[in-house]
Amino acid sequence: MFFPIITYNTLYNTKKNAYLLLNVTYMADKRRSGKKIPKYEQEEIDSYKNSSNSIRTGINEFISIKKLAFELTKKQKELIKILHENKIVTITGPPGTSKTFIACYAAIQAFMSGKCKNIILSKPTEILAGTKDPGALPGSLDEKMAVYAESFLDAFDEILDKKDFKHLWSDKVIEFKPAQFLRGRTLKNSFIIVDEYQNFDIKALKSIVTRLGRNSTIVFMGDTRQNDINKKYVAVDIFNEIIEPIKGCALFKFERADIVREQILIDIVDRFEQYEDEGRMPDTQKGN
Repeated sequence: MFFPIITYNTLYNTKKNAYLLLNVTYMADKRRSGKKIPKYEQEEIDSYKNSSNSIRTGINEFISIKKLAFELTKKQKELIKILHENKIVTITGPPGTSKTFIACYAAIQAFMSGKCKNIILSKPTEILAGTKDPGALPGSLDEKMAVYAESFLDAFDEILDKKDFKHLWSDKVIEFKPAQFLRGRTLKNSFIIVDEYQNFDIKALKSIVTRLGRNSTIVFMGDTRQNDINKKYVAVDIFNEIIEPIKGCALFKFERADIVREQILIDIVDRFEQYEDEGRMPDTQKGN
């Protein structure tokens, strides 16, 4: 009986944009048998083997970044450049400085250029749930994860058409992973965005950053004035100090002047910071 040397499946969705999925499987024993491969199949094999992109990034040819409804600032463009040139980047700054948006924007650029296969989104889920088990939240697993991923999803909504994002999300090209689930894994060919890193202690940060694998970038974002853990455990400064001198690592800081939201937000942030600096803020329930 003849067994084909390769099987392949090409799937097209012809609704405005097409999505291509190639699945090529080699059978080593039949290759060794010396059976002649039809020319068209050999061309398929050669095309696959010579491709610089992954199978999954064939999708890149059929998605596009939306024209933004606003101009990126000079500092935001500077951050995008830093994200593409380094393996580990920390981003700090007050709310409203587009930390999440810029990280997601750079991640999509990396995916579309074939620099990564996956975009992994994460944050400390135990803060929202009040427990280290995300199962404490109501709903299905997808519904639980959607609660944590909302800030990321809002950013992607400005970057991609809904149908493009839906396709990448359903195919798990873009996915949310609770931070505690990153431990013990090696994250290869991925662009990893970790939000709210001010809510990890130094042990947790070490555990996460050491998951970085080949051809991957990891971005930590946070605001040191919005910690939900006790201040004595906030490790942003020491973590930055540890990685700063290492080649391939970069620190980036947004300031109050970089806030791009309404003026009222700037005024509110100023008042909160004034009260914090003067020691007038009451203790929180977690004793921060």
